[in-house]
Amino acid sequence: MRAKKEHHSKVDAAIVAFEGQKSRLRFVEGITPKKVTKEWSVYSGDVFLGEIKWYAPWRRYVFYTSPGTLYDASCLFELSMFCWDQTAARKRQRQILKRLKDGFRIIAHRNVEKRVKAERGN
Repeated sequence: MRAKKEHHSKVDAAIVAFEGQKSRLRFVEGITPKKVTKEWSVYSGDVFLGEIKWYAPWRRYVFYTSPGTLYDASCLFELSMFCWDQTAARKRQRQILKRLKDGFRIIAHRNVEKRVKAERGN
């Protein structure tokens, strides 16, 4: 049990230390007019490292590496956090849209019921 607590405190410390660092990566959002999900190109300086895209079988954003690129722990951590944040944002957005759609269905259903009652003279 103690090992788990130590591990979590080290992870929390790593996140706090990471948040204080300046990013070495640049995320450039691509223009995807017909796609539902977003895409980003990832650069370190002028070097193209890869792309972040939605991977439907896993239902999350993943990083597609460019051939011949290497990554250290802080770079992988930053990529991971970006993918995690974007996946969470997409899931929140989908939940909001679903609630709105469900709300519109309820309103539309009530309007139809009112119309049917009016036509029947009730």
